[in-house]
Amino acid sequence: MSGAAGGAPGAVASEPRRAAAARAALGAVARAVAAPLSSARTWTAAADLVLGAAAALLVAFVVAAAAERGLTAALVASALMLLLAAAVSGASGALDRRLANALLDAGIEAPQPASARPSWRAYAWTLLRLPLALVALLALVLTVFVALLLVLAPFSGGLGDAPLLAQAWCVLAGIALGLLALHGIDAWRWLHVRLARALLGRSGAQRLVALRERAERLAARAELARDLHDSVGHAVTAATLQAAAARRVLARDPQFAADALKAIEQQGRRALDELDHVLASLRDEDDGAARGARAAPRRPAPGLGDVDRLLERTRAAGVPLTVVQRGERDGIAPVLDREAYRVLQEGLTNVLRHAAGATTRVLVEAASDQLAIVVDDDGGRALDPRRRGGGSGLRAAGERVRALGGTLEAGPVDGGGYRLRAMLPLRRR
Repeated sequence: MSGAAGGAPGAVASEPRRAAAARAALGAVARAVAAPLSSARTWTAAADLVLGAAAALLVAFVVAAAAERGLTAALVASALMLLLAAAVSGASGALDRRLANALLDAGIEAPQPASARPSWRAYAWTLLRLPLALVALLALVLTVFVALLLVLAPFSGGLGDAPLLAQAWCVLAGIALGLLALHGIDAWRWLHVRLARALLGRSGAQRLVALRERAERLAARAELARDLHDSVGHAVTAATLQAAAARRVLARDPQFAADALKAIEQQGRRALDELDHVLASLRDEDDGAARGARAAPRRPAPGLGDVDRLLERTRAAGVPLTVVQRGERDGIAPVLDREAYRVLQEGLTNVLRHAAGATTRVLVEAASDQLAIVVDDDGGRALDPRRRGGGSGLRAAGERVRALGGTLEAGPVDGGGYRLRAMLPLRRR
């Protein structure tokens, strides 16, 4: 007894929840069924259907009038009307494309490159759209007519002495058929959009070309971002280190401070030039994409031929360098030449940030089958307190080296200090 009495309140409390859930489910079904009534797309699709059917009726009227003169006249009139419709509205597909985008929200992109000559796809669109629109409109009118007959039958005496329940079911069937007609308009919109995208939009080959061009632009932007990180990051790091050194010795060594400020000025100008170059390249890419043309070629990226200038700037920032360069570097493939320079630049930037004042050894060796880049330091004062090797620059350098079939190792060495070692398979032109 106590268990039954204890369970009764829970059962009673669950009944309102079940009723609320049932009402919510019925409301969701009702909203889904009646959704076409409140959707602007339904009515714009109906307007598009009427326009297409009206054009089809015009063609049918002209053909019927010509048929009175004989079968040959009817065939000639049919061909002329269809060709005229295709020439007027479907020659380039522009008019129908605008109508489909405006009335159906189809989101159709114009073919690239645009052509003023009629295409078979534009003709196929016109030849398919007109009869489909006429058939769909006739089916819609017939469905609405039958729905009205069913709804009005009990009130017009059409059911005679039929039971009240039968009359109610007749009205409900008419309402359901009317809602089905509205959903039929949505089905027409779905079919129309798919057909318009296939025949008025870009072909499969054009979409592939557009995707390839977009991938090329994204790859170019990623390369610009890496270049910006490497070159500007190096310049800013060197300028920061020189500014800190100038501040410490300003009172006792004004000449050293003046030299450091001059070097900071040069680094700043170089960084601004690089920023201007990157921004100009991005603007050229955007303008070229908007015009459907390729961007202007970028200026050559620095390579191993610029290593001496990179080493001079690093020495000017106060890093003692021991440099060994061996091997013949002529004829190295451009991509290897560029990435080797970037790896060396990243290694020197890490020294500036994390081992200021440390003695650093640099090795650039071109053997017969591989190119070695090594940056070794014996430790020093950290300009950036974050853990060494944890930045995005070193990870990006490793990704680029591995993409070229090489290896990159970076980490602390026994006895203190840090080593970056990259090995790149050597390919010459």
